Amino acid sequence: MGNTYKLNVDMGTICDKFCTEKKKASPPHTLSELLSTVGFSEISEQNLNTELINNIWISRFVDYLRKRNLEDEETSLKFLILTQPLKAQYKKTGSYGTSIEQQRWIFSFICSYFLSEDSTNILALDNQALFNDLQATQASIQADLKVSSEALADLLRARDDLLIWEEGLEPVYFKFLQPYSTPHIATLLSIL
Repeated sequence: MGNTYKLNVDMGTICDKFCTEKKKASPPHTLSELLSTVGFSEISEQNLNTELINNIWISRFVDYLRKRNLEDEETSLKFLILTQPLKAQYKKTGSYGTSIEQQRWIFSFICSYFLSEDSTNILALDNQALFNDLQATQASIQADLKVSSEALADLLRARDDLLIWEEGLEPVYFKFLQPYSTPHIATLLSIL
């Protein structure tokens, strides 16, 4: 008879490793979960572009949008990604920046990127009054006035606009997820 070897295997470790790998292989279940994977805290165009390329699920979703010529949705996604650090900072610290200059720069950068007539990434908002308020604040900043906390809060309110979220990216993201979802019966059979 051949030699037998006793394997000392910790099943918890195997299951933990399998579950971790499965999480990497499956997309985030919601648009909110996708945005929670944004890995930068400093707002810049370079960080946005890096995230669009290096974040596997964001990159796949952008490819999906581009193949279907969904330019407004891609712009909305960029807006959500670029404002995600602002949202996270406000949630964590209750402020929109460490200084008045930083707040002015953040607001000005985001508005010039998404609301300026010269931009190639014009953000479509259902709430026209909010769009006008953001543009008016951008004009006042260019006139060297300070940006208010309310104006920065308006940027975060714009994230919840109907054309960005409910009637924009969310239904498109759920369509994107369909090929990745496993039917419940197949999941149950795989357990058996």
